[in-house]
Amino acid sequence: LLHSDKYSCTVDYWSLGLIAFEIICGCRPFLPNASMAQMLRVKQKRSEHICIVEDQEGNVQYRSELYPENQISSCFKRNMEQWLRLALEWNPKQRGFVFEVPQSNASEGEKTSKKVKFSENTVEDDEEAPVKQGPVHVLKIFTMLDEILSKKILTVFSLFTYEFLSYEITPQNNLADLRIWVAESTKIPAEYLDFILPIIQTLQSIDEETKLTDLLIEDNFREPMLFVMKKGSVINTDVKPKIPDSFIGVFENPKTKLKVQVLKRFASNSYFFVRNEQHLYTTAISGICNFALWLNDHIIKFKPTLGQMIEGAFELRGLLRAYENSLSHTKEKLLEREMISVLSASFISWQESYDRMLSNANKLIEASRKIWIRYDSPVHNLIRRPLCHIYPPQGHPML
Repeated sequence: LLHSDKYSCTVDYWSLGLIAFEIICGCRPFLPNASMAQMLRVKQKRSEHICIVEDQEGNVQYRSELYPENQISSCFKRNMEQWLRLALEWNPKQRGFVFEVPQSNASEGEKTSKKVKFSENTVEDDEEAPVKQGPVHVLKIFTMLDEILSKKILTVFSLFTYEFLSYEITPQNNLADLRIWVAESTKIPAEYLDFILPIIQTLQSIDEETKLTDLLIEDNFREPMLFVMKKGSVINTDVKPKIPDSFIGVFENPKTKLKVQVLKRFASNSYFFVRNEQHLYTTAISGICNFALWLNDHIIKFKPTLGQMIEGAFELRGLLRAYENSLSHTKEKLLEREMISVLSASFISWQESYDRMLSNANKLIEASRKIWIRYDSPVHNLIRRPLCHIYPPQGHPML
């Protein structure tokens, strides 16, 4: 950085970008194990490149994205990648700056030009024409970082796709907007999505008009602020783990002797992969437990209706018994008077209708009883029993 130019504040912008990258990814972005002579490779990078990776064979790969092994949300990651492209620009004259076209505002006394017309020794002012200003160099490295850090990001965990999702929200966004975003991210139709509040939320219930800012939990981006489920399913059994790229070459050639820096990166990525899979698993278990609580809440709300349905079914069966007694009494009287032959067809029809209604009433009572038993004690036992023992992740010297 000081090879040909004098020290300036743009060097500090570069240092700020290096520190931010190392905080996020745990390593320096540009060939951290290379010699100073190889820094010429950094000079050759384009403006969109924010890191350089060297593989086992010594091949260099320029990247415009952060390493996937990080602890930040996907939404925050995209914003920081844009800022790092600004901070890690190799050209010191462009580092930290962007070109912007100033907005015209006649009330602020913009520069204007006058057209002069000569006619009969008089000078008249024609219409004033605004002068179009070109783009200007504006320092954005600090204002852009302030904007990124002030943004509100909602973290969601999708149980069916087994992944974390994050979205930038504003006070105007509601749950209907989130439904559209999640449908686009997961490829699940919006009408098949159910949102479940975790127990850490203070809200008791949500609907389509619920503001997303009400679901925001400050300093809790590692844990989901909302769970989303696909109706009729819990977890997709076909979900595959996201194996880091550095694993593939090592597993394909297990006998190859790795360079020290490649081995360190492999060990660090291995630890990250295991810890990340543990985090996904414990979050999914937490989501299933919250789903059980959500289901239990709906059952409790439905219980009065279910009780009324059972009472109505028993009352209907009682009325049918009374109808049967009346039918039997009438049949006996007609037999005494020898008039049963005249109404034999009608009695058969009445008896068949009674048998059919009684069978339906018994089925309704049995179904109600099964629903009551099925969703009463099992759910209560589930929420009282821990689904698994969750151990806190331990620190690792390589991360």
